[in-house]
Amino acid sequence: MVKGSENSMGNPLVAATAAKVISDNSPQIMKGVKTGSMIIAGAGLIYFGRKYLKKVAQNKLLRQAGTNPEVRAAVDIYQAIPDGLKKGQGGLFNPIGLARDAMNQVKRIWQRTDTDRILNVAKSIHTKNLDIDKVYRYFYKLYGEQLYLLLNTALEPGELAKFNNYSSSGTASSTPKISGQKYAVVKVNNLNVRKTPENMTWTQVFKKSNKIGTAPFGKVLGLTTGREVFDEEHNVVFVELNVWDTKYKAHIAYAWKGGLKFLTIPELQKEFNTNNYSEILRGKQVYRIDPDSLNGIEMITEGGIG
Repeated sequence: MVKGSENSMGNPLVAATAAKVISDNSPQIMKGVKTGSMIIAGAGLIYFGRKYLKKVAQNKLLRQAGTNPEVRAAVDIYQAIPDGLKKGQGGLFNPIGLARDAMNQVKRIWQRTDTDRILNVAKSIHTKNLDIDKVYRYFYKLYGEQLYLLLNTALEPGELAKFNNYSSSGTASSTPKISGQKYAVVKVNNLNVRKTPENMTWTQVFKKSNKIGTAPFGKVLGLTTGREVFDEEHNVVFVELNVWDTKYKAHIAYAWKGGLKFLTIPELQKEFNTNNYSEILRGKQVYRIDPDSLNGIEMITEGGIG
């Protein structure tokens, strides 16, 4: 069979017929080649045109970093993240980008996220009253990536929670901010309850103090307001609560966030093994403060957490 094929290829009649077919169809062949070339060239023009326009828009936005604090925040966060974690720039029309992406992956061996820089940006977002939504939008416009998804990769869960808490409320809590109203249950022994969100410590026997009570383990302390306060001097995050006194009157008070767990109504009922949460709130499961302690004068004793 192979031999026959070789003979047919050497047959002058076959060769002449093949040449005629090619000659007769050469306009169509050339048209196809031309069309394919135009499609490739057009795709290249669109790709590079879009890339150029995007680069122009990015550069225009980058020039605002000196005057626009939200743009500056987006740039600072991006610069604090290792290149290996960022979106790759390589592609069909950018082989150099592919090589650079490969090098960035190698750099991940020794590059680390600058967590302190990112958290400092988060602090400035709160202290300077910046618009966090604008920071997210500018980040996407500049780098084509979703900031939260990138932070989720670059930071540990506790660090990401700190970023969110710093930027939204100025607190340094490593746990997510308590949203809405939840029942706060004491999970440490003798948790201090305070009138103001400051971890006052005194050595004198009698002194003006913000401590208004000490709640034992397992007691319902109060209902969260959704507000958290960071005592930067003592590095303590306080949760603002509605608490009740022995006369069933409500007051605003503060307690160390780390000493509490926060439960919904179903979770509260499960915690105390009942189907009626109102029984819990009327019963001995609730810690009630002494109204006389609200005057802020007390005898300082050792003990208490937070």
